[in-house]
Amino acid sequence: MNKSKPKKMTDLSVDPMMLLQLHFSLAPSYILRAAVELNVFSSLAKGHVNAAAMAKDLNLTERGTQYFLDTLVGLGLLKKVQKKYALTGLTRQFCVTGQPDYLGRFLLNNVDELWKDLPQVVRSGVSKMRLEKEHESDEFFRELVQNLHIMNRLAAQTTARTLKIGQTKELNVLDMACGSGVWGIAMGEAYPQAQITFQDFPKMLGLTKEYIQKHNLSERARFLPGDLKETEFGENRFDVAILGNIVHSEGVRSSQILFRKIFEALRPKGRIVIADMIPHDDRSGPPFPLIFGLLMLVTTTEGGTYTLKEYKTWLKSAGFKNIHPVDIHSHSPLVVGER
Repeated sequence: MNKSKPKKMTDLSVDPMMLLQLHFSLAPSYILRAAVELNVFSSLAKGHVNAAAMAKDLNLTERGTQYFLDTLVGLGLLKKVQKKYALTGLTRQFCVTGQPDYLGRFLLNNVDELWKDLPQVVRSGVSKMRLEKEHESDEFFRELVQNLHIMNRLAAQTTARTLKIGQTKELNVLDMACGSGVWGIAMGEAYPQAQITFQDFPKMLGLTKEYIQKHNLSERARFLPGDLKETEFGENRFDVAILGNIVHSEGVRSSQILFRKIFEALRPKGRIVIADMIPHDDRSGPPFPLIFGLLMLVTTTEGGTYTLKEYKTWLKSAGFKNIHPVDIHSHSPLVVGER
Protein backbone atom coordinates (compact mmCIF):
# COMPACT_ATOMS: atom_id res chain seq x y z
CA MET A 1 0.00 0.00 0.00
CA ASN A 2 1.53 3.29 -1.14
CA LYS A 3 1.35 6.17 1.22
CA SER A 4 1.56 9.56 -0.43
CA LYS A 5 3.94 11.93 1.21
CA PRO A 6 2.34 14.99 2.73
CA LYS A 7 2.86 18.08 0.61
CA LYS A 8 4.96 20.80 2.09
CA MET A 9 3.26 24.15 2.44
CA THR A 10 4.45 26.57 -0.21
CA ASP A 11 6.64 29.31 1.19
CA LEU A 12 5.31 32.80 0.52
CA SER A 13 7.84 35.51 -0.18
CA VAL A 14 5.09 38.11 -0.65
CA ASP A 15 2.38 38.74 1.94
CA PRO A 16 -1.10 38.75 0.30
CA MET A 17 -2.54 40.82 3.15
CA MET A 18 -2.52 43.95 0.98
CA LEU A 19 -5.08 42.27 -1.30
CA LEU A 20 -7.32 41.56 1.70
CA GLN A 21 -7.02 45.16 2.85
CA LEU A 22 -7.92 46.45 -0.60
CA HIS A 23 -10.85 44.06 -0.78
CA PHE A 24 -12.05 45.40 2.57
CA SER A 25 -11.34 49.02 1.65
CA LEU A 26 -15.00 49.64 0.84
CA ALA A 27 -15.80 49.03 4.51
CA PRO A 28 -14.84 52.54 5.79
CA SER A 29 -17.27 54.07 3.27
CA TYR A 30 -20.10 51.86 4.55
CA ILE A 31 -19.14 52.55 8.17
CA LEU A 32 -19.13 56.32 7.66
CA ARG A 33 -22.44 56.16 5.84
CA ALA A 34 -23.96 54.06 8.62
CA ALA A 35 -22.70 56.50 11.26
CA VAL A 36 -24.45 59.36 9.47
CA GLU A 37 -27.63 57.33 8.93
CA LEU A 38 -27.75 56.30 12.59
CA ASN A 39 -27.07 59.89 13.77
CA VAL A 40 -24.07 58.75 15.81
CA PHE A 41 -22.19 62.04 15.47
CA SER A 42 -25.22 64.13 16.33
CA SER A 43 -25.94 61.95 19.38
CA LEU A 44 -22.40 62.51 20.63
CA ALA A 45 -22.81 66.24 20.13
CA LYS A 46 -25.87 66.07 22.40
CA GLY A 47 -23.77 64.56 25.20
CA HIS A 48 -24.32 60.82 24.85
CA VAL A 49 -20.63 60.02 25.29
CA ASN A 50 -20.61 56.30 26.11
CA ALA A 51 -22.02 53.22 24.40
CA ALA A 52 -24.84 52.68 26.89
CA ALA A 53 -26.12 56.26 26.70
CA MET A 54 -25.93 56.39 22.93
CA ALA A 55 -27.60 53.00 22.51
CA LYS A 56 -30.50 54.24 24.60
CA ASP A 57 -30.69 57.56 22.74
CA LEU A 58 -30.68 55.97 19.27
CA ASN A 59 -32.53 52.73 20.11
CA LEU A 60 -29.51 50.54 19.32
CA THR A 61 -27.98 47.56 21.09
CA GLU A 62 -25.21 48.41 23.53
CA ARG A 63 -22.95 45.65 22.17
CA GLY A 64 -23.37 46.83 18.58
CA THR A 65 -22.85 50.44 19.59
CA GLN A 66 -19.64 49.58 21.44
CA TYR A 67 -18.12 47.80 18.44
CA PHE A 68 -19.26 50.55 16.12
CA LEU A 69 -17.87 53.43 18.19
CA ASP A 70 -14.52 51.69 18.66
CA THR A 71 -14.24 51.24 14.90
CA LEU A 72 -14.96 54.93 14.33
CA VAL A 73 -12.13 55.69 16.77
CA GLY A 74 -9.84 53.41 14.77
CA LEU A 75 -10.77 55.26 11.58
CA GLY A 76 -9.87 58.59 13.18
CA LEU A 77 -13.47 59.84 13.17
CA LEU A 78 -13.87 59.82 16.97
CA LYS A 79 -11.62 60.14 20.00
CA LYS A 80 -11.76 57.90 23.08
CA VAL A 81 -10.63 58.48 26.65
CA GLN A 82 -11.28 55.49 28.88
CA LYS A 83 -14.90 54.60 28.06
CA LYS A 84 -15.99 58.01 26.86
CA TYR A 85 -16.10 59.04 23.21
CA ALA A 86 -15.76 62.48 21.64
CA LEU A 87 -16.06 64.06 18.23
CA THR A 88 -12.99 65.14 16.32
CA GLY A 89 -12.75 68.59 14.79
CA LEU A 90 -13.56 67.01 11.41
CA THR A 91 -16.73 65.22 12.47
CA ARG A 92 -17.92 68.08 14.68
CA GLN A 93 -17.82 70.52 11.76
CA PHE A 94 -19.06 68.33 8.93
CA CYS A 95 -21.07 65.42 10.40
CA VAL A 96 -23.38 66.94 13.02
CA THR A 97 -26.86 67.82 11.81
CA GLY A 98 -27.70 71.50 12.00
CA GLN A 99 -24.12 72.69 11.52
CA PRO A 100 -23.58 75.18 8.66
CA ASP A 101 -21.04 72.86 7.02
CA TYR A 102 -23.02 69.65 7.42
CA LEU A 103 -22.14 67.12 4.69
CA GLY A 104 -24.27 64.26 5.94
CA ARG A 105 -26.62 64.10 2.96
CA PHE A 106 -23.67 63.98 0.59
CA LEU A 107 -22.07 61.17 2.61
CA LEU A 108 -25.29 59.15 2.37
CA ASN A 109 -24.94 58.94 -1.42
CA ASN A 110 -24.51 55.37 -2.64
CA VAL A 111 -21.13 55.33 -4.38
CA ASP A 112 -21.68 51.71 -5.44
CA GLU A 113 -23.81 52.97 -8.33
CA LEU A 114 -20.87 54.94 -9.72
CA TRP A 115 -18.60 51.90 -9.92
CA LYS A 116 -20.90 49.00 -10.80
CA ASP A 117 -20.28 49.29 -14.56
CA LEU A 118 -16.47 49.53 -14.27
CA PRO A 119 -15.63 46.15 -15.91
CA GLN A 120 -17.93 46.84 -18.86
CA VAL A 121 -16.61 50.39 -19.32
CA VAL A 122 -12.99 49.20 -19.24
CA ARG A 123 -13.86 46.61 -21.91
CA SER A 124 -15.73 49.02 -24.17
CA GLY A 125 -14.10 52.34 -23.34
CA VAL A 126 -17.56 53.89 -23.42
CA SER A 127 -19.37 55.31 -20.38
CA LYS A 128 -22.98 54.28 -19.87
CA MET A 129 -23.55 57.24 -17.58
CA ARG A 130 -23.43 60.97 -18.21
CA LEU A 131 -22.91 62.27 -14.70
CA GLU A 132 -23.02 65.89 -15.79
CA LYS A 133 -26.51 65.45 -17.29
CA GLU A 134 -27.95 62.68 -15.16
CA HIS A 135 -29.77 64.98 -12.74
CA GLU A 136 -31.39 68.21 -13.76
CA SER A 137 -33.65 69.13 -10.84
CA ASP A 138 -33.18 72.39 -8.97
CA GLU A 139 -32.99 70.48 -5.69
CA PHE A 140 -30.16 68.27 -6.95
CA PHE A 141 -28.12 71.23 -8.19
CA ARG A 142 -28.70 73.24 -5.03
CA GLU A 143 -27.46 70.41 -2.82
CA LEU A 144 -24.53 69.63 -5.13
CA VAL A 145 -23.43 73.26 -5.19
CA GLN A 146 -23.64 73.51 -1.40
CA ASN A 147 -21.54 70.37 -0.90
CA LEU A 148 -18.91 71.43 -3.43
CA HIS A 149 -18.75 74.88 -1.84
CA ILE A 150 -17.97 73.38 1.54
CA MET A 151 -15.45 70.86 0.18
CA ASN A 152 -13.59 73.36 -2.02
CA ARG A 153 -13.62 76.34 0.34
CA LEU A 154 -10.30 75.68 2.09
CA ALA A 155 -8.48 74.97 -1.19
CA ALA A 156 -9.96 78.13 -2.72
CA GLN A 157 -8.91 80.29 0.23
CA THR A 158 -5.42 78.79 0.21
CA THR A 159 -5.19 79.40 -3.55
CA ALA A 160 -6.12 83.06 -3.16
CA ARG A 161 -3.48 83.59 -0.46
CA THR A 162 -0.83 81.63 -2.33
CA LEU A 163 -1.12 83.73 -5.49
CA LYS A 164 0.23 86.76 -3.56
CA ILE A 165 -1.02 89.33 -6.03
CA GLY A 166 -0.44 92.33 -3.80
CA GLN A 167 -2.15 95.70 -3.78
CA THR A 168 -2.66 96.47 -7.46
CA LYS A 169 -4.95 99.30 -8.51
CA GLU A 170 -7.09 96.96 -10.55
CA LEU A 171 -7.63 93.20 -10.49
CA ASN A 172 -10.11 91.49 -12.79
CA VAL A 173 -10.75 87.81 -12.05
CA LEU A 174 -12.66 85.27 -14.13
CA ASP A 175 -14.15 82.24 -12.33
CA MET A 176 -15.22 79.76 -15.04
CA ALA A 177 -17.96 77.14 -14.60
CA CYS A 178 -18.10 78.71 -11.16
CA GLY A 179 -20.92 76.78 -9.43
CA SER A 180 -21.25 78.45 -6.04
CA GLY A 181 -18.46 80.85 -6.98
CA VAL A 182 -16.25 79.52 -4.19
CA TRP A 183 -12.97 80.18 -6.05
CA GLY A 184 -13.96 83.69 -7.13
CA ILE A 185 -15.41 84.50 -3.71
CA ALA A 186 -12.10 83.55 -2.09
CA MET A 187 -10.29 85.90 -4.46
CA GLY A 188 -12.75 88.67 -3.69
CA GLU A 189 -12.27 88.26 0.06
CA ALA A 190 -8.48 88.11 -0.23
CA TYR A 191 -8.15 91.13 -2.55
CA PRO A 192 -10.43 94.13 -1.87
CA GLN A 193 -9.61 95.63 -5.27
CA ALA A 194 -10.78 92.53 -7.18
CA GLN A 195 -13.72 92.62 -9.59
CA ILE A 196 -14.94 89.05 -10.14
CA THR A 197 -16.71 87.78 -13.24
CA PHE A 198 -18.62 84.56 -12.57
CA GLN A 199 -19.34 82.35 -15.58
CA ASP A 200 -21.79 79.44 -15.68
CA PHE A 201 -25.17 78.37 -17.04
CA PRO A 202 -27.93 80.94 -16.28
CA LYS A 203 -29.71 78.51 -13.94
CA MET A 204 -26.51 77.94 -11.96
CA LEU A 205 -25.72 81.64 -11.73
CA GLY A 206 -28.98 82.10 -9.83
CA LEU A 207 -27.46 79.97 -7.06
CA THR A 208 -24.09 81.70 -7.42
CA LYS A 209 -25.72 85.04 -6.63
CA GLU A 210 -27.04 83.68 -3.33
CA TYR A 211 -23.51 82.79 -2.19
CA ILE A 212 -22.12 86.12 -3.38
CA GLN A 213 -24.75 87.96 -1.34
CA LYS A 214 -23.89 85.92 1.77
CA HIS A 215 -20.25 87.00 1.38
CA ASN A 216 -21.15 90.66 0.72
CA LEU A 217 -19.50 90.72 -2.69
CA SER A 218 -22.47 91.72 -4.86
CA GLU A 219 -21.06 95.16 -5.69
CA ARG A 220 -17.86 93.62 -7.08
CA ALA A 221 -19.49 90.76 -8.97
CA ARG A 222 -20.16 90.51 -12.70
CA PHE A 223 -21.89 87.63 -14.49
CA LEU A 224 -21.27 85.87 -17.78
CA PRO A 225 -24.07 83.36 -18.48
CA GLY A 226 -23.59 80.53 -20.95
CA ASP A 227 -22.10 77.13 -21.72
CA LEU A 228 -18.37 77.03 -20.97
CA LYS A 229 -17.67 75.50 -24.39
CA GLU A 230 -19.53 78.26 -26.24
CA THR A 231 -19.01 81.38 -24.12
CA GLU A 232 -16.69 84.07 -25.48
CA PHE A 233 -14.50 85.68 -22.82
CA GLY A 234 -13.24 88.55 -24.95
CA GLU A 235 -9.66 89.76 -25.27
CA ASN A 236 -7.24 91.42 -22.86
CA ARG A 237 -9.83 91.62 -20.06
CA PHE A 238 -8.65 89.58 -17.05
CA ASP A 239 -5.65 89.36 -14.74
CA VAL A 240 -6.52 85.93 -13.34
CA ALA A 241 -8.63 83.14 -14.84
CA ILE A 242 -9.55 80.22 -12.57
CA LEU A 243 -10.58 76.71 -13.56
CA GLY A 244 -11.54 75.15 -10.23
CA ASN A 245 -11.97 71.37 -10.67
CA ILE A 246 -13.31 71.75 -14.21
CA VAL A 247 -10.74 70.25 -16.58
CA HIS A 248 -11.28 66.65 -15.42
CA SER A 249 -14.84 66.67 -16.80
CA GLU A 250 -14.05 68.59 -20.01
CA GLY A 251 -11.56 66.19 -21.55
CA VAL A 252 -8.43 66.77 -23.63
CA ARG A 253 -9.79 68.38 -26.82
CA SER A 254 -12.26 70.71 -25.11
CA SER A 255 -9.69 71.79 -22.51
CA GLN A 256 -7.08 72.66 -25.12
CA ILE A 257 -9.60 74.83 -26.96
CA LEU A 258 -10.53 76.46 -23.65
CA PHE A 259 -6.87 77.20 -22.80
CA ARG A 260 -6.47 79.09 -26.08
CA LYS A 261 -9.59 81.16 -25.38
CA ILE A 262 -8.35 81.95 -21.88
CA PHE A 263 -4.96 83.05 -23.23
CA GLU A 264 -6.68 85.61 -25.45
CA ALA A 265 -8.90 86.79 -22.58
CA LEU A 266 -5.97 87.49 -20.25
CA ARG A 267 -4.00 90.69 -20.08
CA PRO A 268 -0.19 90.63 -20.46
CA LYS A 269 1.30 88.82 -17.44
CA GLY A 270 -2.19 87.57 -16.56
CA ARG A 271 -2.34 84.10 -15.04
CA ILE A 272 -4.36 80.97 -15.63
CA VAL A 273 -4.91 79.00 -12.42
CA ILE A 274 -5.96 75.36 -12.66
CA ALA A 275 -7.04 73.34 -9.62
CA ASP A 276 -7.67 69.68 -10.32
CA MET A 277 -6.62 66.10 -9.56
CA ILE A 278 -3.09 65.68 -10.94
CA PRO A 279 -1.25 62.33 -10.97
CA HIS A 280 2.52 61.95 -11.26
CA ASP A 281 3.94 62.25 -14.76
CA ASP A 282 4.41 58.46 -14.98
CA ARG A 283 0.88 57.97 -13.56
CA SER A 284 2.23 55.83 -10.71
CA GLY A 285 0.35 57.78 -8.04
CA PRO A 286 -0.96 59.32 -5.88
CA PRO A 287 -3.98 57.03 -5.56
CA PHE A 288 -6.69 59.71 -5.38
CA PRO A 289 -6.02 61.44 -8.74
CA LEU A 290 -5.73 58.03 -10.42
CA ILE A 291 -8.95 56.73 -8.87
CA PHE A 292 -10.71 59.95 -9.81
CA GLY A 293 -9.48 59.59 -13.38
CA LEU A 294 -11.01 56.12 -13.48
CA LEU A 295 -14.24 57.59 -12.13
CA MET A 296 -14.24 60.04 -15.04
CA LEU A 297 -13.88 57.12 -17.42
CA VAL A 298 -16.97 55.55 -15.87
CA THR A 299 -19.12 58.67 -15.56
CA THR A 300 -18.21 60.99 -18.46
CA THR A 301 -17.69 60.67 -22.20
CA GLU A 302 -14.29 62.39 -22.44
CA GLY A 303 -13.17 63.30 -18.92
CA GLY A 304 -10.02 62.22 -17.11
CA THR A 305 -7.17 63.39 -14.90
CA TYR A 306 -4.01 64.77 -16.46
CA THR A 307 -0.38 65.06 -15.45
CA LEU A 308 1.66 68.21 -14.95
CA LYS A 309 3.66 67.26 -18.06
CA GLU A 310 0.45 67.15 -20.11
CA TYR A 311 -0.73 70.49 -18.74
CA LYS A 312 2.62 72.09 -19.56
CA THR A 313 2.45 70.81 -23.14
CA TRP A 314 -1.11 72.03 -23.71
CA LEU A 315 -0.62 75.40 -22.01
CA LYS A 316 2.64 76.06 -23.86
CA SER A 317 0.87 75.26 -27.13
CA ALA A 318 -1.81 77.83 -26.20
CA GLY A 319 0.89 80.47 -25.70
CA PHE A 320 1.46 80.38 -21.92
CA LYS A 321 4.91 80.61 -20.34
CA ASN A 322 6.38 80.10 -16.87
CA ILE A 323 4.09 77.12 -16.31
CA HIS A 324 4.66 75.65 -12.86
CA PRO A 325 3.00 73.79 -9.96
CA VAL A 326 2.02 75.62 -6.78
CA ASP A 327 1.58 73.70 -3.54
CA ILE A 328 -1.68 74.41 -1.70
CA HIS A 329 -1.38 71.53 0.82
CA SER A 330 -3.99 69.47 -0.99
CA HIS A 331 -4.04 66.17 -2.90
CA SER A 332 -2.63 67.97 -5.95
CA PRO A 333 -0.82 71.24 -6.67
CA LEU A 334 -2.25 74.09 -8.67
CA VAL A 335 -1.02 74.50 -12.24
CA VAL A 336 -0.26 78.16 -12.96
CA GLY A 337 0.76 79.67 -16.30
CA GLU A 338 1.45 83.23 -17.36
CA ARG A 339 0.50 85.04 -20.53
